[in-house]
Amino acid sequence: MIDEILSLDAVGQAERIATGDVSPLELLEAAIARCDARNPDLNAVTVKFYDMAREAVAAGRIPDGPFHDVPFLLKDFYAHKAGTPTTASCPLLAGA
Repeated sequence: MIDEILSLDAVGQAERIATGDVSPLELLEAAIARCDARNPDLNAVTVKFYDMAREAVAAGRIPDGPFHDVPFLLKDFYAHKAGTPTTASCPLLAGA
């Protein structure tokens, strides 16, 4: 069932969370597992905030909105999170 939910877009995933078909933590863990399985070939995720995401879900610190509780990636090229590295995948910006 989780593979089916992961194949949905964010709207579909949000609907499945809202109906209780999957919990936010179950979806997050499945997304992390899929990321870890595919990232060695892609090298698309260079900084992993898995523990931060788990803590946010456990503490209920997920903002309300149409994609409430749907996990997502944050690309540090245009979006930034305070206190985290921002390299735009450029070695010259390592540690920025």
